[in-house]
Amino acid sequence: MDRIDLGSVIAERQLLYSDPENGSRLVRVLLGAPRESPGGGEWYCPWQILGIGGEKVLAAYGIDAVQSLQLAMTMIGANLYAHADQGRRLSWGDGQPGDFGFPWGAGTPVH
Repeated sequence: MDRIDLGSVIAERQLLYSDPENGSRLVRVLLGAPRESPGGGEWYCPWQILGIGGEKVLAAYGIDAVQSLQLAMTMIGANLYAHADQGRRLSWGDGQPGDFGFPWGAGTPVH
């Protein structure tokens, strides 16, 4: 796939990015509905982060819709952690900085 379409947004989370020099701003995480790949045989779940850099729609691929959704959640967490000063400037709800409510960790397959 050259360009991934976000499609129908099934979930959104709003985070707060705190920057001591420039104040705070809203970061939006959008999760698209999982769908079967055009060639069949695998599923993908598109996602997008708005407000902290590249806003390209990315996707996680799995053997079924559930796995693609699980991997998307982990990839979102890893992306937020890596692109937001190791997560220390992001917070979700009343959470502490660094708590953005997504799993993340090494060993997550990335496509």
